[in-house]
Amino acid sequence: MTIALAARHFLLKPIQGLSRVMARAELGEFLVRARVQSEDELGKLARSFNTMLSRITDMAVADIEAKESLAKMEHDLSLQAELQAVNARLGAHVGEMELLLEVSHAISGTLDLPELLETLGRQVFARFGVSEFSIMLVDDTTHQLVVEAVAGDAARNARGTRFHLGEGITGEVAARGQTIYVENVASDPRYPHHARPGRSKGSFLAVPLKSKGRILGVMNFNRPQENAFSQQEIRLAEAIAAQAALAIANARLYQQTLELSFTDALTGVPNRRQLFLRLENEVSRSLRFGDPVSLLMIDLDLFKRINDAHGHTVGDGVLRGVALALRRSIRKIDIVARYG
Repeated sequence: MTIALAARHFLLKPIQGLSRVMARAELGEFLVRARVQSEDELGKLARSFNTMLSRITDMAVADIEAKESLAKMEHDLSLQAELQAVNARLGAHVGEMELLLEVSHAISGTLDLPELLETLGRQVFARFGVSEFSIMLVDDTTHQLVVEAVAGDAARNARGTRFHLGEGITGEVAARGQTIYVENVASDPRYPHHARPGRSKGSFLAVPLKSKGRILGVMNFNRPQENAFSQQEIRLAEAIAAQAALAIANARLYQQTLELSFTDALTGVPNRRQLFLRLENEVSRSLRFGDPVSLLMIDLDLFKRINDAHGHTVGDGVLRGVALALRRSIRKIDIVARYG
């Protein structure tokens, strides 16, 4: 009986204690430790088990630290990627602003419409990265689109080509006043395939030139790749078109003002001011080269009676008719002007 109690005290209880610790460790409690009560085989087993638990604990701590480090690294990489994306967007925005400023500076330096259009064409073609660029303006007399400027692969002889409003993509843009983007022109029947052999591929962007609600024309952008214009580039093209339309409207207004200052409003022929300038130039040329110069003054007999009898409206019509008849009867190098 004494031997059994001793065996229970010195063997069974330590084994049960070690077993309970092992069971807790199996459930994931790696911080528990077995009691080492002796240096016998059972004590060595408990010490070895404790050493194993310590190593497992160290490994768990290292794993947690590694996961935290990995999470931090992933977070840093995410922030870096986000920062790079923000920098890229900021860089693109700065580039857009630079292009808008360059275009604005270039086209604000002149009020001569042909020069303005050529400058705009060169500037946009050089910076926008397109294979072709063209500007078409609406002819208010014929209600047609006229190619006024080209750049890139666009044929130089395309200048002066006319399109009806509503005809093709550009005609539709001019008629509706809305941007049209064609991702693949090969599949769009509105594109003039017959007029552009070998070039019926890629993407095409047509943007209206609008000023105060009035359609002045269309800007056209070509790239040989399909789906080559981003939404950001389309918005940039529309911003350029807004600036260009304002400059074109100002140039036309200046030209009209200039013409009015030298043109008789009633008959449409040069006025006295323009007559004197032209006469001065012709006399100077005659004196220099010894060529004759002729001047003919015409007075309408009994014109006052027409005004008195029929009113000034009829009299104005007579003046316009006489001016038109004279203009049709002279050479291109001659001039008909109203003196009075």
